[in-house]
Amino acid sequence: MDTLYPEIDHVEVKENDFAAALQTDASKKSFVIVDGEEELQAIMQEPLEKWRIFLHPTQRKVVGKKFNGPARVLGGAGTGKTVVAMHRAKMLAADLEADGKILFTTYTKNLAEDIKENLRKICSAEEMKKIDIINLDAWVSNFLRRQGYEYQIVYDEEVDKAWRDAIAIAGGDLSFVENFYKDEWVKVV
Repeated sequence: MDTLYPEIDHVEVKENDFAAALQTDASKKSFVIVDGEEELQAIMQEPLEKWRIFLHPTQRKVVGKKFNGPARVLGGAGTGKTVVAMHRAKMLAADLEADGKILFTTYTKNLAEDIKENLRKICSAEEMKKIDIINLDAWVSNFLRRQGYEYQIVYDEEVDKAWRDAIAIAGGDLSFVENFYKDEWVKVV
């Protein structure tokens, strides 16, 4: 597994060369250089919403990296994983041919809607047409419907009954204890 930015490389600069020191990645991680009172006021007047799409300089490596297949981005809550994913989707959409598509999915409807709103702030209309943003359950439902599969959502009672029925059908021919199969289905499948 690649670690794309475990630490920012230390760059030697002359002791009194503040301009050069502020241009290093380490400084860019912590400081913003403003060119006067007006720019500072403009930054201070910006809505908090802009921070929700702000891409930190260290995150640019993940956004622009060429992967041969899927990539996994790890980090705690609030570290910018979703922001990285949004900027990467934008980058990929910009490089796609007109009929290309990117699936951007998440587990919750609310987060999918939030991501869609934030992507609209950083993507062109053409890029947005190439990105499908949808929660996983809705995507699966749509996919099954397009395949002509008739389905219905089942809840805990029905799921438990289905497991009891499946175990009864298998009879004594199971190689493992009954709970193994349900756990395997829930955690793996």
